[in-house]
Amino acid sequence: MLRDALRLQLDVGLTMAELGWNLASWRTLDRVSATGDGHQPVILIPGFTASENSLGLLRRFLNRNGFNAEGWGLGANIGPGPDGFDAYVAQQAAALRDRVKRLADHHGRGVALIGHSLGGVCARELALRLMPDIDRVITLGAPTFPADSLPRHNAVLRMIGERSSGVPLDQVFTDAGTAHWPSGEPPIPMVAIVSPIDAAVSEPDALIPLATVGLTRPPAIRENVRILASHGGMGVNPRTLLAVADRLCADPAAWQPFDQRRLRALLPFRRGRSAASSSSKDACMHSANNPGSGMISRQEVAQRNILPL
Repeated sequence: MLRDALRLQLDVGLTMAELGWNLASWRTLDRVSATGDGHQPVILIPGFTASENSLGLLRRFLNRNGFNAEGWGLGANIGPGPDGFDAYVAQQAAALRDRVKRLADHHGRGVALIGHSLGGVCARELALRLMPDIDRVITLGAPTFPADSLPRHNAVLRMIGERSSGVPLDQVFTDAGTAHWPSGEPPIPMVAIVSPIDAAVSEPDALIPLATVGLTRPPAIRENVRILASHGGMGVNPRTLLAVADRLCADPAAWQPFDQRRLRALLPFRRGRSAASSSSKDACMHSANNPGSGMISRQEVAQRNILPL
């Protein structure tokens, strides 16, 4: 318990440093970021006990760069109660269904759900309940909660979660939230952005299983993107923001794995834009009516998602 408490303190310190990096480099970030075409609606879902403002920098970044991002409108993500996570997500889906449909109809395409931590778990489950009005899901440090994974997550947060819900977590997560999507259904992309230095979530339980990633076939994309970021800093770390914008612009019918070399454009000693990021300012061009047929190999995904030096 003490070790996990110290890890959380370190995570908070790293989050503050990442926030400072964001505030100091936002012009560079905007210059090298992928740019939306003005028609991609995005709903952001905060983490456990976090307010909607916790993702405010991410929301503003996306809106500056051609996306239509907004909070989920349900306030702080207080987490499930004794009725369990299934009931909690069902309530969220009922509250969001009409709004999601209006956004999808207005923009002429599905809504992208982006969730941090528990918000990412909610996003995965909400997408299943709000189809066909969902375009893709991107999670930021979002775990799965099968019973055998609980000891691997941060003990302090487990204790807080159990006190909040009033029951042990293995009674909270009995179905929804216990696994990643399989390779074929639902037929939309799911991108898990994870960090090896996450102090709150066990990275192996946030990663989509490699066997599932290896069977990726458009449009049911399954992709892991590894970023060096604290858990709390997932919504402010410039590398994370750059990856989120890039994955929002990725065409499900002609998907290419995230190129980690794009992140080098954020290094302070680099001038101009690297070749890997030279096309990142192109507007999103989704060709939903031109489904792809090529399978992306596990080897290619592994090679292109190595953390940069």
